[in-house]
Amino acid sequence: MSPAPTWSPPAPSCTLAQNATQTVVPTDGKGNQTIAQVQQAVNTGFASDVQNILGVPVLTNIQFALSKISLPDNVQQAINDAQGAFAGVTKAQAGLQQAAIDAQTNAKKQEGYNACPVCGQMDLLDHLPQGITTYAPGGAFAIGAAQPAAEPGG
Repeated sequence: MSPAPTWSPPAPSCTLAQNATQTVVPTDGKGNQTIAQVQQAVNTGFASDVQNILGVPVLTNIQFALSKISLPDNVQQAINDAQGAFAGVTKAQAGLQQAAIDAQTNAKKQEGYNACPVCGQMDLLDHLPQGITTYAPGGAFAIGAAQPAAEPGG
């Protein structure tokens, strides 16, 4: 018998079904290339195996064509669910990375404000709500919408 044909990594859906404990490595859109490699491996391996068993080249120019694979609905749904879960994990990881970047940005801003307190006050003024006509830092009041005056005796 001939040596086993080389095998490329399976598509992400197959990887999910094959081994859920390993990291899924997408084929980066190379599914057609993987299919072509499988077809070529079957073409050469099958012809070689038949010749080795029979002793003569009975089959020549074998052309194996892999077509669309349809999975049972419940299997396809399980794959879709798993891929959705992986997408959720990836989104959460991206959120964590964004939070870490935001924290670093805020720390650098604070370093800048510590080095230049006036710069911090200028940034604060730039971020006050529109329409503020009076700003008194350190005062015992809050800046916001005007509150109606309390009625006497009420």
